[in-house]
Amino acid sequence: RSVAALACLLLGFAAGAESDLAAYLAGRYFGMAHYGKIYGMLYMPFGICSAISPLLYAYVRDTAGSYDLILTPAIGMYLLGGGLLLLLGKYPQVFELTTDAAAVFGQLSYKLTEKLQLTGGLRYTWEQKDMQATLSPDYWYPIIFGPQNLGPTDQDESWTNLSWKLVAHYHVTDDTMVYLSVTNGFKSGGWSSDALQPVDEETVLTCELGYKAMYFDNSVRLNLAAFLTDYKDLQLNGTPAGGGFTRVNAGEVESHGLEAELSWVPIQSLEIAAYVSTFDGEYDQVDGRAIGLINEHLGLKQAPEAVYGAVVSLTATISWYR
Repeated sequence: RSVAALACLLLGFAAGAESDLAAYLAGRYFGMAHYGKIYGMLYMPFGICSAISPLLYAYVRDTAGSYDLILTPAIGMYLLGGGLLLLLGKYPQVFELTTDAAAVFGQLSYKLTEKLQLTGGLRYTWEQKDMQATLSPDYWYPIIFGPQNLGPTDQDESWTNLSWKLVAHYHVTDDTMVYLSVTNGFKSGGWSSDALQPVDEETVLTCELGYKAMYFDNSVRLNLAAFLTDYKDLQLNGTPAGGGFTRVNAGEVESHGLEAELSWVPIQSLEIAAYVSTFDGEYDQVDGRAIGLINEHLGLKQAPEAVYGAVVSLTATISWYR
């Protein structure tokens, strides 16, 4: 706990050094939750003339499928636009999400000729989620807003989906093959601990055309692929202009790209490989709730236009003697 407290204190003072950032973060919190394990990095910087940022200590209890988040009492004053705001009290949040899921799936391959093979697959998925959350009325926003009670909340929802895929493989020779695949899938909706607003399911359709080959007695491998992907009701996390956290169905996204990978094994213990991929995607249709979470060029988050690299692997056998 002392290590977490020190980290939060340092973050608080760092944020307090910038008046705009401190004003923006006053009264906010940030949490990182990983199912099965919870990492606490929660702080609330507020101070006098943006020079002092007292620590707001957090205690996180990990439980099976749920966790309790309790911020201990804190009192501080913040000067903002000439007004004096008072923050005090504890901030208990209890969030529990239960998921039940079941699926039935199968795949069948059939050789039309010696060189052409077709593969089809189906998957039926059922998911049900139940969310319970409570934010104690003991938590106080700045006194101009008064006490806030955001709980208890109990919601449940279920989803069903039939996913499929079709793949055609054509062996040009024993060492070269081209393929075309069309696949769809889905991601269920639900809630998250940092955004209790529910989202609908997300669906995706992907088409891929590829080429795979082995050369020079299987010492050289070449993989090429081109893909086109369409998302419907893309689920997007973000921080709106007013602060806090939200999760919405952003809209429809179309993306496409190219991938290439080349590897060479000159000797048994050495492999030299290189790869490159390109990506281009943007929103075709944007939901109004997501406007503040998307840049003005309708670009996608964490989607670099190009990725490339090279790898050299050397394998050595070491014998151990007693």
